[in-house]
Amino acid sequence: MINIIKIYNLEVILISFFLCFFLNKIFKKYDLIDHIKKRKIHNKPTTFSGGTILIILYLYMIANSNYNHGLEEIIIISFFVFVIGMLDDVKEISPLNKITLLAFPILFLIIKNNYIVSDFGTYEIIGNINIKKLGIIFTFLSIIFFINAYNYIDGIDGLALMHFLIFQIYYYIILEDIKVTNFLILMMIPTLIVLFFNLISVGSFKVFIGNSGSLAVGFIMSFFSIFINLKHNLHPILIVWPLSLITYDFISVNIFRFYKKVNIFTANKHDHLHHIFYKKITKNHLIISMCISMITIIFCIIGYNTYKYFGALYSGILFVVLFPVYYFIKLKFYNTENRSSLIN
Repeated sequence: MINIIKIYNLEVILISFFLCFFLNKIFKKYDLIDHIKKRKIHNKPTTFSGGTILIILYLYMIANSNYNHGLEEIIIISFFVFVIGMLDDVKEISPLNKITLLAFPILFLIIKNNYIVSDFGTYEIIGNINIKKLGIIFTFLSIIFFINAYNYIDGIDGLALMHFLIFQIYYYIILEDIKVTNFLILMMIPTLIVLFFNLISVGSFKVFIGNSGSLAVGFIMSFFSIFINLKHNLHPILIVWPLSLITYDFISVNIFRFYKKVNIFTANKHDHLHHIFYKKITKNHLIISMCISMITIIFCIIGYNTYKYFGALYSGILFVVLFPVYYFIKLKFYNTENRSSLIN
């Protein structure tokens, strides 16, 4: 804790704020701005400097601390994912080319550190579930899946970073490794600073994390989850809960598009949960992000306590059952025209 105070004292926090303002001006100067697009909801064009700010602060964090080599390595490799996202922000990359580029840093970490998820844990009645040699394929596809799923929720101010913050707090609460929990505290401070400027306009100053930020954070969340599962013996069912709503929404969006016979890579402002909130409930970004984040928090509390008091099997069943519940509730609030086309 002394090291945390030493690194993240008032001076460093002030430097972080300075970095936010400085990079925002640079991005504006070179027109590195996320304009109002089909998928994203902005009140005005916003710089996508948030991802750059995050990655610089995270790299600074690990340069001035020594908590866990595995976690630090994930942050370092996430820089290359950040670069891919930045290229996508500046000059849109096709989905296939993006997946191809992402495959390199993903496979590098998987192979180098044997980050392979093949053991799904032991469950009451069923016993142990292990896919053995299929593990590397499952791991790779799951990471690609989640990075894209996380990118999907980055369509409204604050939502993506709130979920990253929930993710950090969740593991801070349930893990007992002091080095890892201290590492999480370090990560929370830059996340909170960028989240603040993502939600609040200070004069003309406002940031958006862009694809550079969302791809890098999705990468970090994916590998952090695997790291915790493999190195800290945490049951896999506990890993899925902070990722649950992101996963449910990604699957439901693609089901919607499949039934509508729309290309799954075609962006719009209709089928994400935050779009439905925006159209049906409120146009306030902060309220939308807080409401959806609260759903994720509820999922985490229910999922974790089901595991704790009833066992892994019941927590796993709950995770599976919650998806159709989520899907049909979301479908109910989907706009009438699109809903009719889906049902018919």
